[in-house]
Amino acid sequence: MPKTTLCRDPYERGNKLIEERLKGNVGTYGAGNRDAYTEKNFGLSHGTYHRRIKNPGTIDLDTLRRIFDRCRFTDAEILQVFQR
Repeated sequence: MPKTTLCRDPYERGNKLIEERLKGNVGTYGAGNRDAYTEKNFGLSHGTYHRRIKNPGTIDLDTLRRIFDRCRFTDAEILQVFQR
């Protein structure tokens, strides 16, 4: 049977991009103390950070702007996040 895209999340690719960049940034620069790094740079507590990683669609706009800035997203990547 052919696969359909009816049940697929239209923002799946953008969510994956946010997830990969966040994990990479925290893994690289927050190696000493990840909790302090995420709190300081993104304004997210440890528990909130992990909830947002599991579901990037729930990130509020202010936090998303900080993520784009701190993870150095390019304009093309920002457009990819918001494309369907």
